[in-house]
Amino acid sequence: MGNLPPYTYDERLQGGELRVLTVMAGVFGTPLVCSLDRARVLSAKPFDALSYVWGDRSNTVELQIDGKALVVTTSVCEALQHLRSPQELLHIWIDQVCINQDDIEERNAQVQQMHTIYQRAECTYIWFGPAQPRLESALQIVLQICGGA
Repeated sequence: MGNLPPYTYDERLQGGELRVLTVMAGVFGTPLVCSLDRARVLSAKPFDALSYVWGDRSNTVELQIDGKALVVTTSVCEALQHLRSPQELLHIWIDQVCINQDDIEERNAQVQQMHTIYQRAECTYIWFGPAQPRLESALQIVLQICGGA
C-alpha cells in the first residue's frame, strides 16, 4: 500500500455529524479496504463502534480508505482484521479514523458527542489487543463475576 497517496479528510464535521468507516468483506490477513462516509448521528444507517487500546502511537500501519492511505496505530488494523466479515460489509465508528485527529476543533466537538455516538451504535466492540493467556483468564473471571459464563 506504500504507493497510495495520503488520505485527507474532507471539510470539518458539523454539529450532529459523524463519519462511519465501511470495511469491505474479506478474509483474515488480507488487506483491509475501506471507505469513509459522513452522516447525521441521529439518522445514520446502522453502525457499530469500537472502543480499544490505541497502543504504541509510533507503531503504525496504513489503512486503505477510498483508495488513499491513512496512517493509524497497529491496534486499529488488528481489531478490524478480527471484526470484518468474509461476506458482509462492516460499518463501524472508530475515533482514530472517523475523527480528523489533526483538527483540534473537530476533535473537541466530536468528543462532546461520543456519548451519543456510542449510544446510537448497534454494538460496541472492546479491543484490548490480540489474545493472550493472562487476558483471557482475567476476562473469564469477569464473566463469572457478572454471571455471563
